[in-house]
This record gives sequence, C-alpha cells and structure tokens, in this order.
Amino acid sequence: MIQARIPSAGYCIYCGAKVYSDDRKKLGDEHIIPFSLEGELVFLEASCLSCERVTGRFESKLLRNTLLATRVNLNLRSRNSALSQTKALPLFVDTVAGVQKVLVNTEDYPTVLHLPYLPDPPIVSEIGNLGPTEYPPRPFTKFLNYNKEILNKKYGLSNWNHVSLDNRLLCRLVAKIAHGWCIANKKVTEYTPILDNMIIDPNLESRELLSFVGGTPPEPKTPKELHQIRAKIFPVEGIDFIVVNVRLFAFLGTPTYSVVSGIMGDIPKNGLPNCSARTKGLPNFSRISIPAY
Repeated sequence: MIQARIPSAGYCIYCGAKVYSDDRKKLGDEHIIPFSLEGELVFLEASCLSCERVTGRFESKLLRNTLLATRVNLNLRSRNSALSQTKALPLFVDTVAGVQKVLVNTEDYPTVLHLPYLPDPPIVSEIGNLGPTEYPPRPFTKFLNYNKEILNKKYGLSNWNHVSLDNRLLCRLVAKIAHGWCIANKKVTEYTPILDNMIIDPNLESRELLSFVGGTPPEPKTPKELHQIRAKIFPVEGIDFIVVNVRLFAFLGTPTYSVVSGIMGDIPKNGLPNCSARTKGLPNFSRISIPAY
C-alpha cells in the first residue's frame, strides 16, 4: 500500500459534522484501511466522536476476534501493546461440563483465514435484471498454520468449536474502506455517497449493507500487495455507480469484494430499489470446522 496523509475534507465523512465533539473541535484522523491491518492511507480530520464509536465497535469485533489469529500469525501491528505481545490464543471445546477454554501457544495455534465468495452486488443485479442472486456455498479458506498432531499430543485436542465470521460486519468493513477511499481520492469527484448512514448504523446486526456489497470471480493471479483498492464507474440502466473493489490480504489469493459506494450525480428521484430479498442467500455467519478439512 502507498503511504499517504490525505488532507481533511473539512467535515466528518460519515455524518457531515464539523467538530469532533462538544468538548473538542478538531475531527479525528481516519485510517481508510484499519491501522491494525497495516493501513497506511490516513484521512486527516475525517471522523467525529459519535461515528468513530460505531466504526470502532464493528472493527474491533472483527480485528480482535475473527481476524486476531491471522493478525498475530502475520505479525501485523496493534495499538494495544499487550496484544502485540500475545503468546497464546484461546480455542473453545464442548465438554460435558460445558464450553472449556484452552490456551494454545501462538506458534501452535490453528490459524485459518476464511472469507466468503460473493456474487455481483445485489443492487446491481436488481437494477440490471440479471436474474436471481446465488451465493457460492463454500468460502475461501487459507491455512496459515495447522498441525493436528501437535494439537492432539501437546494440548489433548482432537476437535473444537468452529471458526465463525460475521458476514454483516465484513461487508460493513469493506464498505467503510470503499466510502473513505472515494471521498479521499481526488480522481473521484462529483459523486453522491450512498453508504454513509448504513456504515454508522449503531445496529451491528443490520443487513441493509449486504445489498451493496458483492464480489468478483476468483482472480487467477496472486499479487504481492497486502491489500488492494481499485475503483471504476459501472453503468447500469442509466445509473453510473461508483464501484470500489477491495481485496484484503490480497497476497494470500483472497476474494475481491465489490462495493457500490456511490453514484455519479444525483440519486434517481424514485430512489434505489429495495433488494433485500436478493441477500437472503447470504447467512449472517460463515462457519467452518477446521479438523474437517
């Protein structure tokens, strides 16, 4: 990723507030890709306290839970000094007495990155009458560290609870990245953002954003970059959408997510269609059982 500090837009990029809070005027800086994922694009004075609290909540749920083992395995940075010195991570095992936590040394921890493959963004499929939206059943899975024999001999583990990813939070994270990138990028001008209110919705169980996030077919080449962001204008039935392709952990061959971040010009007078029915095929959670692979 290119290291850059992007000048402030003069307002909170999510709600439009001009000050951080009642007690502080200067808005907070915003990493377009999270700091904990080694994001180097910093949008100066771009978020107010209220919006920062919401984005911090869903980022924390992903980065300190689902993606924590991946971050530790890849030795990614952390603002939390204790977290950056993590020596062991928990696995949870169902027993007769209930769920038991077993701490496993990081060098032995079964680290697997799994991300869902997604079809075209449902909003594009709906407006373009592209037929039903079908979600691929099997996620992308990459083992970064897994030795079943060591886990069995050293920790007495033969099975444990599945790895779970909240698809709603993943879509919100890539939407946040796409939204910030569009506003910060001087090449993308005169467009109307459409995801800002959804990104800062305090209801983290909302599925509204799923209508605007999709994916591309698996790419044959694996790049060297940690992450990739690209944008394009995607015309559908007279509407020029801004679609941002976000690929996290690109060097591992991960899926690319397509985020319909905004529209060139104004939103149509009749608004955008409700296409929540097209998102029913995507469950709230993607789960895998590591020993089954």
